Amino acid sequence: MRKLLALLIVIFSQQNLAKTPTTVDEIKIQFQGVSARNQTPTSRNINLKFSTCLGLPDSEVAVTPGNQKLKTDAKGCIQWTSQYRHKVYEPNQDQLQFISITILKSNEKINIPIFINPFRNDADFAVDGRFIDKDRKNTKPQPAPFIQIPSVQAQFSGTDFKVDSLLEVTFVRRYSLALTPEVVRPDLQSISMSAPERLRDGKYILRASLFLGDENIAKSQIPKFVDSYQKVVEVQGGRIQTQIEFSSNDLIVWGGRNSVAFEIYPLGADGKSLDLNSGLQQRVFWGSFTPSNEMSNIIIAKVESEADSQTKFSKFLSENSKKLIAQRVRKQYNFSLKAFIEENGLTLVSAQDAAFASYGVNEEFIMDLALQGSINVDRNSLNKNLRPLCRAFFIDNLGISKSQSADFYKAAKTTKACEKNPLSVFTIEHRIHNLDNAPTVQWLGGASQSFNVANSFDLGSGRSLGSTLRQGASSQVGASLRPLSLLTNTLSKVPLLKDFFSASLDWSWSLDSSRTDTISDSNGQTVNFSRGLYLIEQQAVLEISIQKYQPCISVLVNEQALLSIYDDIPPVNRPQGFHFCAPRQTNGITFLENYFFFSQHFSTGDFIDARHPNNRPFVLSIRGNRDYYTFLNLTHSLLSLNNAGQTVKANPSDLYIKGADLFSQQQRAYPGSTSAFTDAQQIEFMLQSETSAEAKGVLAKFLQEMSPFSRHQIKPLAAR
Repeated sequence: MRKLLALLIVIFSQQNLAKTPTTVDEIKIQFQGVSARNQTPTSRNINLKFSTCLGLPDSEVAVTPGNQKLKTDAKGCIQWTSQYRHKVYEPNQDQLQFISITILKSNEKINIPIFINPFRNDADFAVDGRFIDKDRKNTKPQPAPFIQIPSVQAQFSGTDFKVDSLLEVTFVRRYSLALTPEVVRPDLQSISMSAPERLRDGKYILRASLFLGDENIAKSQIPKFVDSYQKVVEVQGGRIQTQIEFSSNDLIVWGGRNSVAFEIYPLGADGKSLDLNSGLQQRVFWGSFTPSNEMSNIIIAKVESEADSQTKFSKFLSENSKKLIAQRVRKQYNFSLKAFIEENGLTLVSAQDAAFASYGVNEEFIMDLALQGSINVDRNSLNKNLRPLCRAFFIDNLGISKSQSADFYKAAKTTKACEKNPLSVFTIEHRIHNLDNAPTVQWLGGASQSFNVANSFDLGSGRSLGSTLRQGASSQVGASLRPLSLLTNTLSKVPLLKDFFSASLDWSWSLDSSRTDTISDSNGQTVNFSRGLYLIEQQAVLEISIQKYQPCISVLVNEQALLSIYDDIPPVNRPQGFHFCAPRQTNGITFLENYFFFSQHFSTGDFIDARHPNNRPFVLSIRGNRDYYTFLNLTHSLLSLNNAGQTVKANPSDLYIKGADLFSQQQRAYPGSTSAFTDAQQIEFMLQSETSAEAKGVLAKFLQEMSPFSRHQIKPLAAR
């Protein structure tokens, strides 16, 4: 029994001895330099040397970080080197790390806290946390460093154009940026390093976001999002020089004063992802920006520095970008071929449609028109093949029966006139419906000119009074004696008394007096009043290439023929004609499209902010020659009305008259659809009025090749 008790005591003692924790002396840490590998602008590896004693001679241990296996010396001591990932912009305070030492024989694991602060001197920048003094242990947390951007220099460097599936143009304006970000370290004020320091060289993410107006800078308002652009930039010598771009199809954006927000984020070790744990406080910098200026000095007037500002702002940008995309998708859905047909009052006839047989037209000929246009089609062929459409439209398609005697008589009369000369009633328009989501665009040139609409009148009154008085008198008496005559006549004889009386005696005296009085009085006043709209008109000629499209031909009935029947029905409710569509094509076409842009131009006054978006109400974008010349004609009519005080017929210049006449029969520029010019007169007019040399060359080639859709000669069909 005693032996058993003694054995239990020995076992219990050995177990207690085994559970006694290993003692680790204070760990000494020495700085061994900075590794040149895996450095980023915000982090680097610091080499550290560790040494301590465990009291376990010749024992195998494992240490982490680094997962190194070591063996203690005869005194039970070990030393090793490891790396510490130092975040350059962490606040000036101790960072808690842990060292783990595992005794492999007993599998005992010992965790030791280490406090590291690289801003301290070499002697105490890293210490064993078990032996840290009370003052250092109770140090208050320091504020995080942050980036500041005093200003940003932006220089305009060019404009590109993009066209979406609706053929709406988007401006892409490029800017060269130059900025010198600084890092402010309030955490280093205690060691006399409070002056801003240069942002470390390396790669960062720069994000610039454009917003309409700049009220949000002075007030807490949610701005209207326009566009956001971000890219990887290189900081060299503390300076960023790069190019960014903003894009929008909203014309009012470009001329007004807006706001722009800048953000800078360091990249992680992979050079791709953001380093959101760099220690830098994230900020959003706001300033006023007018995109149309050639040179802008953007002064940062507002800084958002909340801890979660980056997260909120990124979420805001993401949500608004999705909204813009959703708006474009909805717009594409609304402006379809079906909507085009309904809006323009047309009857749709597709390829292999039974309507071809009922209308009695040549399907092959009509499809050929839809595919290649009518530029080299003989007029007689057009009249012959369009003749069946006269009855189809004016009687069958309109649903007029003989019971409606008056209407039927007018329809039959118009049908008969149409059958004699269909082209006097019908107008052919080649229409292309785009099915390509990403058209290719090449800018060929443009022009800029002033466009002014003004009126003025004068108010005047005056009074004038004047009088003139003149008086005068004159008298004269005369006598003369001429002895020479007397002597001559009487020299040969004795003179008689009568001879003396026939002689002449001259003597004169005169008196003249005059008086003139003038009185005048005049006064008057004039008031002049002038008011006008002063616009800058700019034109861009774009060559657009699309791969997928549906070609169609519109056979439109002219207004005069419609009025002969529908004189009492509003034009909006009248049918307009037929729309014949060929099958969808995927072989690609190229065509020219003119875009016209109008923006307000006026002198800056004393009170109204000329650059505020709300004070620039007149901005307009027009696509296509038909809408452009219609607009010019209307504005000239308004000008004549303003000046004359009564409605008069417009009298624009010869160019506008000819353009309006050539393109007036076309349909308007419907979103996603374009009118392809297959009329030689239209192309010749465009060639004469075009200002771009490159566009002239393309038009000349189109005219020569007899087709606006191919750069290769098309061999006409037998019927053409």
